[in-house]
Amino acid sequence: MLGPALELAVAVARAGADGDPPVQPPRTLRPILGFSRLPASARQVVRRALDQDDAFRGRVAAAAGGEDSLGRASWLFLARPQGWELELDQLSTAAAEASSAGAEAREERSAQRRLRGAEEAARRAEEQLARSRAEAAAANAALAVERQGRRQAEIERDALQRRVASLERERDAAHRRAAAARTELQRLADEIREQQPAARAQPEPEPPPVEVAPAGADSGPPAQPPVRLDQVRSAVEDAAAAAARLGAALGAAAAALGPPAEEKVSGAPEPRLELRRAGAASPPQEDRLPLVLPPGLLEGSTEAAEFLVRAPGILVLVDGYNATLRRWPEHPIAEQRQRLVQALVGLSARSGCEVHVVFDGAGDLARAPAVPRARVRVTFSPAGVEADDVILDLLDQAPAHRPVAVASDDRRVRGQAAARGANTLSQEQLFAVSAVDT
Repeated sequence: MLGPALELAVAVARAGADGDPPVQPPRTLRPILGFSRLPASARQVVRRALDQDDAFRGRVAAAAGGEDSLGRASWLFLARPQGWELELDQLSTAAAEASSAGAEAREERSAQRRLRGAEEAARRAEEQLARSRAEAAAANAALAVERQGRRQAEIERDALQRRVASLERERDAAHRRAAAARTELQRLADEIREQQPAARAQPEPEPPPVEVAPAGADSGPPAQPPVRLDQVRSAVEDAAAAAARLGAALGAAAAALGPPAEEKVSGAPEPRLELRRAGAASPPQEDRLPLVLPPGLLEGSTEAAEFLVRAPGILVLVDGYNATLRRWPEHPIAEQRQRLVQALVGLSARSGCEVHVVFDGAGDLARAPAVPRARVRVTFSPAGVEADDVILDLLDQAPAHRPVAVASDDRRVRGQAAARGANTLSQEQLFAVSAVDT
């Protein structure tokens, strides 16, 4: 309220100090003459100077010129007519009341604005809550549908697994029947071969006279029918065909259960295997039994290898560099790999076997040979792990009922593979059945 009077006092003091001749302002005002705006503490200094220095106050009142330029309160403070203090108090009280009323009005308007903001925020929150509830209901409905579909899929999966188990039992029984039939056929053939030289050495006897037994006479035991080799051979072929059909049915059932965990993508390197730590126990499973070669087939022969690679459902594990370094040592290592993979693709296409070839060295993944769409997989052993250990681990992971043949000339690999119930092939046998000449 006294602001105009205080500011005029500072201006008069500053003008006097700069005049010619200069008029010295009160001593207490000298430190604040350079202020562009008066802080609250400086206003109190100016007011005390006006109260204490009547001459200075008179100069300021003369400079004011009248009430109209400063306002009633500031003029009363400077001119100080009779009764000025009472009137100034009344003006101060009225100003305080007006200021309080204005503050209350502003506070009320601010409160109304905050209330409107809160109401708007509450409305938006209710709308968001409604949307969230609708989304939650839709998500619950979709989850219920997904759960129902998953339960149905689990039921179908369990049924397929039971069907696969049944087909596997039928296949094993067919294999046993076929093996028994081959054994019986070989026994009969050996017996016939043993009897043929003696029969050729003896003269052909005269046919015995035909005697007619009297009616009612005992004709004796009936003669044994001759062995028909063609019938036995046909029975064996029928058993083998049944085993092949069972193998195809098992493959279809496995495909219906979903892709295998290590399904090969064309042109991409095989993902690395997670090998068990050294000394870790193998998972419990049935004892694996090697396939029994038919009579007359010698182990280590090309015919025996041909029989093994054509066995229904067989998995052939190949020691990669053990094979390539024996067959193509003069070629670059990448070309060796490519040649071997091409030969194994041809073998798989002709015989129907599944082949998994393992090479040493995780660093060669970027140069892995391209594999066409065939039942051939390529794996590189992890860093610090030999391909021999990967092959034996793959053998342990294969189901016990599935026949497995390991192709390697490494004595340790062959010995441990045979101890685990797998058939073994030499690399020469593998190349012979793969039709590799160079």
